[in-house]
Amino acid sequence: MKCRAKLSVLITILMFVFLGLPAKSQNENKKLASKLPVKIEAAPVKPARKGLGIGLRLYGGLGYITGGDVNPGLSGSLDLWQAVIFPPDTIKTGGYKPLHAGINGGCDILLYLQSHWGIALGIDYLKIARTSETKFSDPGGDGYIVFSYLPNVSAIPLKLGLFFDKPLGRKVNLFLHGGGAYYPVRFHYELRMASPDGWSTLTAETTAGCVGFQGGAALEISLSKKLFFFIEAIGRYARVDGFSGMAIDEYSDEPSESNSVTIYFVNANAPEGRFPMLFPMKEFPDDPKYSDVREAVVDFSGFSARAGLRIKF
Repeated sequence: MKCRAKLSVLITILMFVFLGLPAKSQNENKKLASKLPVKIEAAPVKPARKGLGIGLRLYGGLGYITGGDVNPGLSGSLDLWQAVIFPPDTIKTGGYKPLHAGINGGCDILLYLQSHWGIALGIDYLKIARTSETKFSDPGGDGYIVFSYLPNVSAIPLKLGLFFDKPLGRKVNLFLHGGGAYYPVRFHYELRMASPDGWSTLTAETTAGCVGFQGGAALEISLSKKLFFFIEAIGRYARVDGFSGMAIDEYSDEPSESNSVTIYFVNANAPEGRFPMLFPMKEFPDDPKYSDVREAVVDFSGFSARAGLRIKF
């Protein structure tokens, strides 16, 4: 017994020396281990994705164009007839209404390269139309002649550019965009003349195209995390010439005629003055009565005010 007691004391002393811990039972050691701090390695955080994203803009509103040669050419024709063809006492009612304002709408597909900027692909529709009627009456009788102009121009710009959106507050964003565009343009020329003796109509359907530029800024209001309402103003530069197509002459008492034509802008030189005119003709004759003969230009440069929605998928 004494030897066993001495052996027990010796084992205890050795445990103090080599382990620095008192001998404990297995259950007591488990309890002690549970109270020791445990180092836990956190899982690596995945970085936020900054790759491609997709958005969509839908919008509509009003557009304004300067018009180019259309307005001076058509109004100048009326001025020439009044000054040269009709007597001075002829009564004129009505007049030419300039071609400037119309509708503008479209959509853009947004490809986000980063969270706030990317590439925009879009298509617009812009149409400007106006009807003008001018009546020249004989003050001493029942004679009269009515000239009606019904021109309209339309374009479907195919756009490629960049965009950038910047938060201005918790619910408000600034959206900037700009780039180039190809403008396929249609020009509908129509002149109607009517009098007690009959009527005639000259209609020309012509097309042309050009490269232009446009850009704008929008103020957005957040409706949800991915839906925004916006109002915007845009400016554009696009001058189109080389309009060609088919024209039809129709008469009340003669068969109609059709020809391939080009829209020309000229200055008619008369003793009463110089008058700009717009003519659809196959070839413009070399006549000293006309100067500065060239292909007519329709200028789509101008601006638009629009409203719409931006959706971020």
